[in-house]
Amino acid sequence: MKCHEDFLAVITAIHDALADEVIVVNSQQSRTEVAGELLAMKALRQELSGLVIDGLSRDTSTLASMRFPIYTRGASPAAGTVVRLGEIQTPILCGGVLVEPGEIVFGVHDGIVIYAQEELSRLIPAAEKIQRTEVSVLARLASGESLFSLINYQDHLDQLRAGKESKLCFTPGRGDYAH
Repeated sequence: MKCHEDFLAVITAIHDALADEVIVVNSQQSRTEVAGELLAMKALRQELSGLVIDGLSRDTSTLASMRFPIYTRGASPAAGTVVRLGEIQTPILCGGVLVEPGEIVFGVHDGIVIYAQEELSRLIPAAEKIQRTEVSVLARLASGESLFSLINYQDHLDQLRAGKESKLCFTPGRGDYAH
């Protein structure tokens, strides 16, 4: 959804949302907040999966302690108005990325990614392989192996220094590390 210096559209989007949905907001560089503790509490009780705001929020210490994911660009103590309808269920830019209604949102502490449903079927097997590799590598590191014994670090540097293309990767032939 889109709004500017006004959060009526955020209220409406939360009101209309179904359980497990994520509200994604482009506040169009508003200088005022478009969500805080009250809206986050409503979204949590409505069993939404999160709020992603390309804009500002307030009540940040309370939001951080809630068991509800909310991602914002920053904070402002100043509240927007509630007199403009904004635009709901429309394509928007969020962090420079085009977001379409119905796309899938994944969020972790490091940030968020947004995918169309059809992209997921292609990407999930690769993501699962990366996860398995990381679990194995972390176990080997915890048992005392050196990271440099598990990757092609020196060969990669040598190739780059020679002006050739190279990819840093786990050393082939290391079982579940091979790419």
